[in-house]
Amino acid sequence: MWFLIRSAFWLGLVFAKIDWPADTPVPPDSGAIASAAAAGVASLCAEHPVPCARAARQAMSLTLAPPPIEAPREAIQIVAPPRKSRGAV
Repeated sequence: MWFLIRSAFWLGLVFAKIDWPADTPVPPDSGAIASAAAAGVASLCAEHPVPCARAARQAMSLTLAPPPIEAPREAIQIVAPPRKSRGAV
C-alpha cells in the first residue's frame, strides 16, 4: 500500500512539473488532486478500518519521531571497567 501512495505522490510531482503544450488541457490544481486523494483514502478506510488504522499509526510514528542522533566515531571512548585485584582485601 505504501508503494501505491509513494508512486501517486511522485507521479503527481512529475506531472505537475511537465511543460504542457498549449493545445492540451491543463491538469487540475493541486487542491483538487489532494481532495480527490483524501476522498479515496477515506473510502478505503471505511471499507478496511484495521489496516487503515495500522497505516495511520505507522505514519504518525514516522512523522513525530525525532531523528536518531549518532555521535561521531572520534567522540566515542571505550572505557574498560576497573580490574579487581586478586590479592588480599
